[in-house]
Amino acid sequence: MPKRKRETTDDPNPHRRPLGVTATASPPPGAGAGASGDPAPGPLDGQLIQPAMDNITQILKDAQDPDNNIRLVAECKLKQLQERNRPNFLLSLSAELSSDASPPECRCLAGIMLKNSVEGKYSEDNSILIEQWNNLDQRIKSQIKESLLITLGSLAPQARHASSQIIGRLAYIEIPSQGWQDLIGRLLRNMAQQGASPATLKQATLEALEYVFEEKTLRFEKDTINGVLDAVIRAMNHQAEKSFQVRVAAVKALQNVHKFADFASDDDCRNRIMTAISDAAKSDEAVEVKHAAFGCLTAIASKYYMELEPYMETTLSLTTEALSLEGGVDETVALECIEFWSTICRKVIKLREKRKRFPRVILTADCHFLENPLCSLVPLLLQTLSLHQERDVDELNIFMSAMTCLGLELSGMQLSHLQGSLSRVTSKWQIGVVARQLFLY
Repeated sequence: MPKRKRETTDDPNPHRRPLGVTATASPPPGAGAGASGDPAPGPLDGQLIQPAMDNITQILKDAQDPDNNIRLVAECKLKQLQERNRPNFLLSLSAELSSDASPPECRCLAGIMLKNSVEGKYSEDNSILIEQWNNLDQRIKSQIKESLLITLGSLAPQARHASSQIIGRLAYIEIPSQGWQDLIGRLLRNMAQQGASPATLKQATLEALEYVFEEKTLRFEKDTINGVLDAVIRAMNHQAEKSFQVRVAAVKALQNVHKFADFASDDDCRNRIMTAISDAAKSDEAVEVKHAAFGCLTAIASKYYMELEPYMETTLSLTTEALSLEGGVDETVALECIEFWSTICRKVIKLREKRKRFPRVILTADCHFLENPLCSLVPLLLQTLSLHQERDVDELNIFMSAMTCLGLELSGMQLSHLQGSLSRVTSKWQIGVVARQLFLY
């Protein structure tokens, strides 16, 4: 499963030209200070810094106006505000993002610009933006981060989403240098919080965790990982958590969090993760949760397929249910389910090719336990192909994915198992499909 990209929040106005925070070189030491080199005067310690840009809401609104003249003037003002006082500009953007009194489109644009202030499109921009963030006054940074955490509880979904993205990016910048040490603890407290509308807060918090743990270079204590894993798995439980949006967010978070857990060598940890995913794929009534669960399985298979032997029977049962036409097939679930098996097949093929290239090298990896599940999958895929060959055009994706998976499977299976699978092929149409895929692969 490809890494989920931290996409930019959708711009509410298609007419507006892309706006961002320009990456400029940091000022030399002493810039902005007095002649003696002493720091410039600032607020007293512990005092909140109030953004001076009271008209930022109107400027952001004008920057999305369909009238070119109004929009260009507003864009120019935003650029001037940024260049004149970058710290105060970022503080104003964070205040706008967290303000429920501001129009949704203004909060959305504030989120885009704030995110672009810490994450550039190119690596050279990223280096400059990271340096600029690190050089900000600590009180400014703390106030922005606090605003982001507050925004996670907002009723505006676009504001919550933007805040989750920015939190993930700032975690990547600060945690390696021992910054924002209370972030995970704050997020976990959100998961335990009860209130009038905790579901939206939990969903946004889980999304923030997804983005934080997307960064593989970060390092966390084992107790921290276990605490996050506990919170995520609890949120996946369809009996305890009534909001399917929260459950979807939890499964997506697990897709990244599991990479930090001791999945390969800790049997208890692995069983908890796989049980939670299997329950989500089987018992949850929400299609979105099932789709996310199979996506999580695919991500696990791409790295830990050798540890999946105890779970193959259950996964094959989930596959049968996902591809069955009884009750209707959801395309997104079926496609992700097939992608799981295609991933397994690619791993088997790669291992077999490695054995052929290095016949004298003893490889510890052994994929023989996959033969029986793959053998059982052949007739299931053929049945799927038969059922979808003359159905709605919308299901063509299922047909093509199943065809590709079948070809990979036939290519990866040993001759003895292949013969066993083909003995179950009955119709002339299925024989033709198998012959075609054997020829192609």
